[in-house]
Amino acid sequence: MKKMNEAQVLVISSTIKDISTISIALQSVGVAEHNIQSVHNYKLALRRVKQPAFDIYIMDYDIEEQREEFYHTAMAEGFLSDLSIKLFVTSDKKSIYGILDLEPDGYLLRPYSASKMKTKITAIYDEKSKLKTLLENLNGDCKNKMLSSCNLLEIFYPKFYYSIMEKRGKVYEEMGEQEVALNLYESMIKRIDDKANHPWLYARYLNSLIQAKKIKKADSIRKHILANKVRMSPELYDTMIDLDICLGSIESAQSKAESICALIPCNYDRKEILSTLYLIQGQYEKAMRLYNDSYLINKDSYRDKPLNLLDYLKSILYMAQKDEQGRHLYLNKFDYQIKLFKYKKLSQNDKWKLELLHAHKRYLEGYTKEVVTSIEKLGQQVSEMSLRTLHHYMTLQGLLGLDTELESSYEAALDKFRSANGDALSRAQIFLIDDTFRSFKEAC
Repeated sequence: MKKMNEAQVLVISSTIKDISTISIALQSVGVAEHNIQSVHNYKLALRRVKQPAFDIYIMDYDIEEQREEFYHTAMAEGFLSDLSIKLFVTSDKKSIYGILDLEPDGYLLRPYSASKMKTKITAIYDEKSKLKTLLENLNGDCKNKMLSSCNLLEIFYPKFYYSIMEKRGKVYEEMGEQEVALNLYESMIKRIDDKANHPWLYARYLNSLIQAKKIKKADSIRKHILANKVRMSPELYDTMIDLDICLGSIESAQSKAESICALIPCNYDRKEILSTLYLIQGQYEKAMRLYNDSYLINKDSYRDKPLNLLDYLKSILYMAQKDEQGRHLYLNKFDYQIKLFKYKKLSQNDKWKLELLHAHKRYLEGYTKEVVTSIEKLGQQVSEMSLRTLHHYMTLQGLLGLDTELESSYEAALDKFRSANGDALSRAQIFLIDDTFRSFKEAC
């Protein structure tokens, strides 16, 4: 960590009052005035990502345009690092969940004074200075070295116990030592008195229990969390959604996912889970609207990818399948939207998804024999398909009455799920696959 009088600062704010107050606070902790730079928006900040990094970033969360693009790109490029101080300011309490989702070092609500800003920056700087050796190696390959750093820092800086333990738990998880991480979180929970203010700890503990397949215990811990009124964080929300999926409580998972997506509308990984939950419930129109929103908002942005449009096109066909009277309208919509498919670089799974879309449309138009041939050709690729691709493939197998092939695909999906590190999305996808498989078997 640089000394404060050497620190370079970037302020992203469009208000003169913000810049002035922040500048006063920074100078009061020793930052040289000529080392403080400011830009009015994230677009200008993005242009600096390839330049030498700053040591302190103070950002206005209320400037929405390209906010996430800057933050995620800057993190990926190393422009923002674990050692740099990252602080958001906002005028809206409702923005706090969105800020927490980005995992900065802190935030301040307007109106704030230079004194309050100074206190916040000083506290963050103090912690990062003390934990420098750990933060420098946080994303490194030498995990044992990081654990040794944790041991030493825990002795010398007990004040930062929870921060050190949080990093230690993360290292164990990355090493695949889930049982060790689980025991660590369990022992920490027994020690804390202020249970309400450690949502990250409960989120990690619940996740460790889920990974260890101790679902009943995880559910009892959730009741403990609610009883102790632990403050909900985005991470804790996500873990509870995952737990609901494990328990088969899809309506409850959907309700939580809708709530957190409303609080943080710009997290599209979370919306992907919600879309899958809608499909499980047979709420195809809701899924279609969500896929459409994600496609339109991310179009021509840094999040633009073939999958956004492929998912939207698939949801249109699901609606066409469900609504026989309005089928022609949905097929016309599909024809119009697929003309907009501009992507040249496709993964193999994306290519299969595209083939399945065309096959599904031809099936809905009555070309059954042609579709059977297409599906049989794709059969050799089942083991390489993603769960999302497999679900669409199995849907067509079920519609065509290919029962033996459907069972084989179902087993392949289960094998794929078992061999991967499960997360909420993959669990939702396998639930959808299982539900689809059983509905076709029951219809036989």
